[in-house]
Amino acid sequence: QHHWHPYDAIIPDEGIARSGYVKIVWVKAVIESIEIDNQDFALIDPYVHDTEQWIQGFMLDSTNLIRLLPSPKIEVKYFQRTT
Repeated sequence: QHHWHPYDAIIPDEGIARSGYVKIVWVKAVIESIEIDNQDFALIDPYVHDTEQWIQGFMLDSTNLIRLLPSPKIEVKYFQRTT
């Protein structure tokens, strides 16, 4: 049994196929900063690309019910909040 962790995500206007499956999603990145050779790099949590932790579905409210399903060929991108 898997324990699914919710991630904040945005589905763009063109992100839902006519068949009703989510084909594009922007997932909120979890940012960690590391230093290599005196240079700073931002790392993102690759959770949604881990083959053991693929996207199961999308909840659109707090009921924990799956409202939308991912396409088998879903395109996952990341966004980072800027201040």
